[in-house]
Amino acid sequence: MPRRLPGKGVHMKKIESAYIMAAGAGARMSRSPRSKPMTPVGGKPLITYGIEALEEYGISHICVIYAENSRDVLELRASFPDVEFLKQEKVTGSLSTLGIVGKHARTPFLLLDADIIVLKEHFAEMMQSVPADVEMDAWFAAVKHPRMPGVRSLEIKDGMVRVFRKQGFEEPEETHYQGGMIYLWSRFPGAEVERRLAASGKSMAEFLTDVTKNSRVGAMFIETLWDVDTPEEVERSEKLLEEMGKWTKKEKR
Repeated sequence: MPRRLPGKGVHMKKIESAYIMAAGAGARMSRSPRSKPMTPVGGKPLITYGIEALEEYGISHICVIYAENSRDVLELRASFPDVEFLKQEKVTGSLSTLGIVGKHARTPFLLLDADIIVLKEHFAEMMQSVPADVEMDAWFAAVKHPRMPGVRSLEIKDGMVRVFRKQGFEEPEETHYQGGMIYLWSRFPGAEVERRLAASGKSMAEFLTDVTKNSRVGAMFIETLWDVDTPEEVERSEKLLEEMGKWTKKEKR
């Protein structure tokens, strides 16, 4: 059974569900014979980093949303018998997957990308740091110490995410952070997602950009977190995991 770690975060007793978006095509991982979520990184499928962090933290309901091109995630059912796997029949981008989540989830809930490296202890520290006396519509993960190259997509001031910009900022400043990849929704704008999908507005990035403009979005700081999109990033990730003492080459299967 999953265990709930002790802490002072406002959401310790409220969050029961988490959704992992694993329905993307993963075209940049073309050299891998597996789908991107199932690509081995550090001796295990990439998606398992998120699943293990959620289980360790004590989330009772974890749902992986997959598509036909990522159906190999079903191989994980034996290792994670308590995880639900929900197939998305038609995928038109990440926002369409978010639309599926919105139809099933009850707030507050967590949303994770499937292609991230997140360490269990860092995830727990991030969740426990969410203040108990601050009301936000959503919280976005912000990386305190980036380990991998990446754009700084968040502008954070006074603990709030003021701007989300997927392509980053032309001149990075101290208020700019790498981030996203993990989201905590306290109030989910499901109607707005459905409106955008009906109007063929399928960009997840545009949606998140508007969320930071029109909603109260807090920053939940995490020690380190990164995504893996290419074979080259798999190699860099494994080297980094070795340096961090989280994996050794002899464990590679």
